[in-house]
Amino acid sequence: ERPDRLIKPCDRPDQQYWLALSGLSGFTGGLIQPIRADVAWGGIIMAAIKIYGVYRSRGSRNYWLCNEIGLEYESVPVIQVYRLADPSAKDAQINTQSPAFLKINPSGQIPSMADGDLILHESLAINLYLAKKYGQGKLYPTSVEDEGKAWQWTLWVATEVERHYRD
Repeated sequence: ERPDRLIKPCDRPDQQYWLALSGLSGFTGGLIQPIRADVAWGGIIMAAIKIYGVYRSRGSRNYWLCNEIGLEYESVPVIQVYRLADPSAKDAQINTQSPAFLKINPSGQIPSMADGDLILHESLAINLYLAKKYGQGKLYPTSVEDEGKAWQWTLWVATEVERHYRD
């Protein structure tokens, strides 16, 4: 099986994790780490989509969606600046205030996504774009009426449900 289709358990606490939602596409829940799709397979880089962020953020929505529809992607780890003791240290991880990342997203927030020349920010906008472009009929509706319902529930979750879970 190709390495971009495998999911392996995480056993190291220093790795980036995300919690799979139980019952989705056979995921049983728990800590998993997708094997990066940017690993060369036969000398070819397979992923055209890059997701900038970490699994322990709203970027997990984007990683989940890509895995759910079988979309190959490269995960570019960008950690939130507040998680680092000294974000400006020479050996600091790329973070939301790193000059390299600020070229991708001047607001310094994760996640961001690049699909060719298109760069998008905000996890819900990224998910709606990816689902419509790559998941039509799978996770994205085919009629305008159903699209309206999908947007309604997407925005309802963001404005009504998530506000109870904010830090």
